[in-house]
Formats: sequence, structure tokens, C-alpha cells
Amino acid sequence: MATHRGHLAALGAAQEQLARLTAQAARIGAPHPAELTEAAAALAPLTAAAATDPLGIPPREPQRARAALDRAAATLDQLARAYDTLDGGLRDASAVLDAVLAAVDDGERSALQAAAKIRPASGELLRLPDGWLDDPGRGLRPWLERLCGLAAGPAPRRLAAARGLAAWRTVADETLTQARRVAEVNALPLRQRDELRGFLRALRQKAAATGLAEDPALERLYAGAHDVLYTAPTDLAAAREQVVAYAAGLNDAPRRTANDEGRSRTA
Repeated sequence: MATHRGHLAALGAAQEQLARLTAQAARIGAPHPAELTEAAAALAPLTAAAATDPLGIPPREPQRARAALDRAAATLDQLARAYDTLDGGLRDASAVLDAVLAAVDDGERSALQAAAKIRPASGELLRLPDGWLDDPGRGLRPWLERLCGLAAGPAPRRLAAARGLAAWRTVADETLTQARRVAEVNALPLRQRDELRGFLRALRQKAAATGLAEDPALERLYAGAHDVLYTAPTDLAAAREQVVAYAAGLNDAPRRTANDEGRSRTA
């Protein structure tokens, strides 16, 4: 009898959950999701058996029905959250699109500056693929506009918008990451030039502090590095070589001076 009462109690709870999920599915415009159909099919023989032969219910059947209901609940609860938060999700999506546009602007601005001031290596500057924004089929902007149009319609269309928004966010987030990477890469040449200029200034100060600023060999190396770094478009590879050569000459200068003095005393 205890087993019988347990089956009936579990069956009653399962029927209540099935009714809740069915009402929830109707509310959001998804009356026949596959998971709900499977759960109803798993519960039907138990309902019939409870009315005719409750003690004959196989022990594993309630567990199978419970698992089917849990799957249906997980799916429908997720859909309901997406449906109920759709308007806020669309506002968030608009903000994401603005962030992508800002990152793209940064990347294009950096590319223009680099093109005017730096002689970049082949393929160094980047851009997003054509059509990412306004392509009628896959562009983020018309895609989002279509979702907004669906969201203004009845429940089934709003649910389609909620489902589509999840896909849109995946693509938009990936595009935002890519746009920020493009901006970072395109800003790198100018940043490297400025870093080399700063390094050259620091080396020049070191030369002055150690009394080597007037050394003729070092002056030639400094002048060569300075000319390359302050000529547009700057050849970064050549500038780097020149600055490294000046640094090496500065480090070697004390030893070279000592050797020259030693030779002079010997002579």
C-alpha cells in the first residue's frame, strides 16, 4: 500500500508539472515542443495504469517519466526566460552593436594613422570581413532589425525572436572580440614606433650622463636611428636595427675608450 500511495503521489505531482509546462508552452507560443510531447507520452501509460492497476506499474516507469518531465522543464524554463526578457535582451543587443561599431572605428582610425606614418610589413594591418554589418543576409544590423520586427508580433513570433537573439549574440560577441583584436593590431605599429623613440631618448640621456654624447661613432649611430624614426613613413624594421645598433655602441663605448687609452699610453 505504501508503494501504491507513493506512485499515486508522484503521479499527481507529475501531472501537475505537465499541466504547468503545457500552459507555459502555450503562453510563449510553443504549444508542441518535442520535449513536452515526449514527457506527455511517458506519463500517459502511468496515468492509465493508475486508474486500472496501480500495483502493476513497472518500478522504472515513474523514473523514466520523471526524467522526461525534467528535460521538458529545463527546455521550457529556458525558453520562457528568453521570451520574458526579450525586450531587455534586444536593448542589450543594441548596446553590443554600438560597442562593435566603436571598436571598428578605433581599428580603422589606427589603420589610417599607421598607413600615413608607418611603413608596415605586408599583411600587418587588419580589418573585419566585408558585410559583417549591413549584408542583407548575415549582417548584424539587418539581422537585429528582423529580430525587433518579430518581437513586436504575437507570441510565436516573439519566441522566434528570443531564439534568434541567442544566435545573434553569439555572432555579435565573436565579432566584438575580433574588432577589438583588429584595433589592437592596427594600433601596434605606431605604439612600437613611439616605444622606439622613447628608448632612443633614454639611450641619448644615458650617453650624456656618461660623457659619451660627443663620441663621433655614437653620434653617427644616434643620427641614423633618429633620422629613420622621425621620417614618415617610418620603416620600423630599419628603425629597430638602428636603435639596437646605437644601444650596442653605447654599451661598448667604455670598453672601446679604455682600449684606446691603453694603446695611447703604450705608444
